Amino acid sequence: MDQKSNHGLNRIMKAAEQLTAVRAIRGGLVNITPVLIIGAFALILKTFPVRAYQAFIAAFAGGLWPSFLDFIYSATFGMLSVYMTISISRAYVRIQWSDRGSAASDIGAVIASLISFFILAGTYLPAFGTDCVGPKSMFLAILTSIGATVLYLRFHRAMTDRRRRYYSTGVDQSFHRMLASLPPIVFTVLIFALFNLLIVRVFAVDSFRMLLSLAFDRLFSIGENGFVKGFFFVLLSSLLWFFGIHGSDTLEGVMQTYFTP
Repeated sequence: MDQKSNHGLNRIMKAAEQLTAVRAIRGGLVNITPVLIIGAFALILKTFPVRAYQAFIAAFAGGLWPSFLDFIYSATFGMLSVYMTISISRAYVRIQWSDRGSAASDIGAVIASLISFFILAGTYLPAFGTDCVGPKSMFLAILTSIGATVLYLRFHRAMTDRRRRYYSTGVDQSFHRMLASLPPIVFTVLIFALFNLLIVRVFAVDSFRMLLSLAFDRLFSIGENGFVKGFFFVLLSSLLWFFGIHGSDTLEGVMQTYFTP
């Protein structure tokens, strides 16, 4: 690569780093570092590959130690997409505060993002479980948190002047902020609910999360299983990891279908 091309690539990378969405994703990952560390240590302590250690924890206190570590792991990595949704939404709002002096409530944006995420993840389905909110839904969490927060902030700004006409200045500030955030949350959630309904009806799937899973599967159904497809799998998985998405778990269905045999 010549110097001119290298300079152009550096400019593109710098421009990408300045995008609010990229900054929010990066900030969101940093903010959930404690969750990742606690979950990782719980997993290591449970699965440490030494036979004597495994025999010890299986016998210690009647085998309660593995169950104790399962509690911690399930509450961290088992809910990783939920933490990611909250963290990215909050980071996005705070970036908007610093860049534009916005006075939007990050709590309202977080609530809107969480409700929207649960709708797209298929909370209404009988088979819904913690597997739907773990690492496998990280891509969905990133898309939802960014999209819902952007919508919430736009509704919030559009309704600011109108709210001042109807809400008394003598009302408690916390209650006032709650009332101020309610209409933007409602409109954001309605849009995501309608979007999910459209996806379910048009593509005949259970939820938008299922559509994403099928899209990845369809992407790898093209062509024969060989070096090119394997190289593309590793490349896409690494790219997802670069953006903070659990690439291995996101593409687990693809791996089991096309590469495990």
